[in-house]
Amino acid sequence: MAALLNRLHHISLHVSNAEKVAGDLVSKFKFSLFATRLTDTSRQLAFRKGAAVFIVNERQNQCGKSTHQVMSWYEKLFGFQRFFIKSDEDVDEGFVVNHKDVGLRLTAMEYWKCSEAGITLPSVDKKEPDCKFVIAESLPGQGKNQVDTFLEQHGAPGIQHIGLYTKDIVSSAQAMAHAGVQFFSPPDAYYTEVGKQQEIEEAGHSPQLLAQNGILLDTDLCQDPLPQTTSSDKKRHLLQLFTKPLFAEDTFFLELIERRGATGFGEGNIRALWRSVQAHMENQTVDSQGEGSKKTMQSGQY
Repeated sequence: MAALLNRLHHISLHVSNAEKVAGDLVSKFKFSLFATRLTDTSRQLAFRKGAAVFIVNERQNQCGKSTHQVMSWYEKLFGFQRFFIKSDEDVDEGFVVNHKDVGLRLTAMEYWKCSEAGITLPSVDKKEPDCKFVIAESLPGQGKNQVDTFLEQHGAPGIQHIGLYTKDIVSSAQAMAHAGVQFFSPPDAYYTEVGKQQEIEEAGHSPQLLAQNGILLDTDLCQDPLPQTTSSDKKRHLLQLFTKPLFAEDTFFLELIERRGATGFGEGNIRALWRSVQAHMENQTVDSQGEGSKKTMQSGQY
């Protein structure tokens, strides 16, 4: 799901424990509660800090529903439509990534109704839908992974991350890092893969600069290029950068995304993101175990 970075109005979080998230927003991030709404089946809490607004939703979840049931729900109630991440994607299976330590099934949907109603957002490509999202599932037999960890810590299916559009991802990344935002670091091998440095340079970027900021780059080939276009004109690029989780649990983070004609989700970067998050989770586990051992040793000294 993505929104224009300079047009974001608020972020809404679906949670199973509103008190925990509310406590983090107030104590860690200094937000203030300014509105509440209670019904028989849900609770909404609105927090503000300056111009930033978070809305926390606690409601009955959709646990147990299959991907196709969830897609049908979004299509029926909100007018979303299925779209394919890759042209050869299987209609029923979705886009499957099954490579060594990565086992993931992705299914994508997009929203067109705003354009049909004449309400448009400022965009370079007016044909671009106003909203997209991807449903992610882990494949069986993958062991401990980030999807299952999200479901366990979040307590239900929900939003893992939100993508924010920016016209200059390098400047946005540097400004956010200067403000204290921490980002995932892609594996070092990502920038030294065969052809990756050339791909980055052909897109007009410095491999060293992207590596320094942890920015991923993916290249799409235009499906409907004009006859007079050159081979370089047929390429569209997508740049992505992901923050570390915003809360104590590994349940929610943000993405910066710069589109240069690309309309997908950076399928070429999925493995790199997956491994970055997995490495973060493993480091968190090691740190927590280390702290536990340290506390045990300290208690044993008394």
